[in-house]
Amino acid sequence: MTIATLIATGCTTTQTWQASESHGDKPGTGFKLKVANERVVSGSFHLLDPEHPHDFHRGRSVPIRILAIETNVVRFEFNLGPTHKEVLSLRLLGPLKDKPVEADLLDEGGPGVPNRLRFIPAGRQQ
Repeated sequence: MTIATLIATGCTTTQTWQASESHGDKPGTGFKLKVANERVVSGSFHLLDPEHPHDFHRGRSVPIRILAIETNVVRFEFNLGPTHKEVLSLRLLGPLKDKPVEADLLDEGGPGVPNRLRFIPAGRQQ
């Protein structure tokens, strides 16, 4: 579902949620999710400056492509280059509504150990 579809069907309120993590001297990583009616409709992956691992204004971002959405699981992919595609699943442990929400991020091509993230409304401090 696109933002244009949401507007056409009468839903005009979207909210942005973000989560980021530091990796020491390597770039931080983060996600921004656009949410309408507590449902993820789009988003982006961010490589963040190691000196400012939670600052989404520094670094590089790429859009994510949502592959599937279930009740509390979003499966998506993004490209970091012509030969580097990531496919991930995000299991939300609560609704993206009013308060911070934890989520388990699983790399579908990785070791199978989820990484816990904390999503907050964009603009708030981590």
